Amino acid sequence: MHLFRATASATSVNGIPSLIKRNTALFASAQALQGSGNQMVTAMGAVMVLEFTGSALLTGTGVTMLQLARILVSYPLGKVADTYGRRPAMLLGLFLGLSGAPILATSVVFESYVLFTLGALVFGMGVGATQQLRVAVTDMYPSKRRGEALGYLLIGSLIGSAVAPILITVSENLSGTVGISELALPWLLTPVLIVPSVFAIMMAKPDPKHIATHMADFWPGITENARPSPGKMSFKEVLRSRPRMTAMACYAPAQGVMSMSMAAMPLVLSSSGHSLSSISWAVAIHVLGMFAFALPLGKLVDRVGRTKVIWGGLATSAAGGLIMPLTEIYGPITFGGFLFGVGWSAVFVASTAIIADSTPVEQRGRAIGLNDTTASLFTIALPLTGGVIADQFGLMAVGLFAAVLTLLPLPLLIRLRETSPGHFEDAREAPLTPS
Repeated sequence: MHLFRATASATSVNGIPSLIKRNTALFASAQALQGSGNQMVTAMGAVMVLEFTGSALLTGTGVTMLQLARILVSYPLGKVADTYGRRPAMLLGLFLGLSGAPILATSVVFESYVLFTLGALVFGMGVGATQQLRVAVTDMYPSKRRGEALGYLLIGSLIGSAVAPILITVSENLSGTVGISELALPWLLTPVLIVPSVFAIMMAKPDPKHIATHMADFWPGITENARPSPGKMSFKEVLRSRPRMTAMACYAPAQGVMSMSMAAMPLVLSSSGHSLSSISWAVAIHVLGMFAFALPLGKLVDRVGRTKVIWGGLATSAAGGLIMPLTEIYGPITFGGFLFGVGWSAVFVASTAIIADSTPVEQRGRAIGLNDTTASLFTIALPLTGGVIADQFGLMAVGLFAAVLTLLPLPLLIRLRETSPGHFEDAREAPLTPS
């Protein structure tokens, strides 16, 4: 402990203690490497299923399994994180990722849809474990810099967005040489991503939960001390806190609508006569919107407040929903997808900060887990709903539906009064108190 205190006393030019800065970089690296697994399932899953079954009917299985895995794993891993620390929970998730990758590779060998479904589910649990990285970084920063911390983490996601395409491209070039299918080889190479993530998390010391409960020892001049509250964290407990309830109510539709937009944008572009390469660039621009502005948005969350940034994020997402299907011109359609990404980023950072602000350290893992569980239900349901609406009423109706759904939480947001960034009149709980 004395060693950690001595190390933490040094600060960098931007005022972040050197130990905190080092741990943040390690967690962002893990986010970049492990988070790319989500893209691999998305990029390859449909092709693999089509290869196995010869039918397009089940090609969405991979994405569905990712969301189902998140529903199954989010709360249990949050409980592990609250009980034993953030690092054990993340390492457990990485082990699941390592276990799922060989199953996916084997499914190619046997052309087995059943093995693919099992592998995608297990691998998806590992991908879902990366959500606990949000808990880890918010633990390490005082409330006035929590949005900034989440911005640093999402920089890892931005870098990671290039990792999966690189791995898939390398596999394509090597598959003929090594005599392994180009659909199987990326999964066999996945340890190249996961093992460094394991080392990154193991190197991040002490556990972020310990930093959260001894904040004053790591941040010179900070007098925040965590109030012990080891009680349960159920949906009922979440709803007892208006800030938490509002954060969840804003994040779930933002996540679901963003997923619906990712499913609808290729359809809008394709029906407008645009090529596959143009569609791929549009998706890349959407991903850029999701992650490229996370750090300035995080700093804005800390400066002007969580609720104001959520207002802006929801309005931006609604504008994206209205613009995307408005025309057949490539620019406006792509810009609408970009706005969806930026809006999601704003809501993601601000709502996560609210949950961390209003939840005791010993319950944060489960609170974030429950938040992700709710959002995953929306992520599964809304793309399917959007498809039905598009079929019956057209793409314009999908955009209008997305805009309306995004704005539904506004009555709750109006009632949430943020007296200063991270502090609310009706928080019900005070996880951090001045010493």
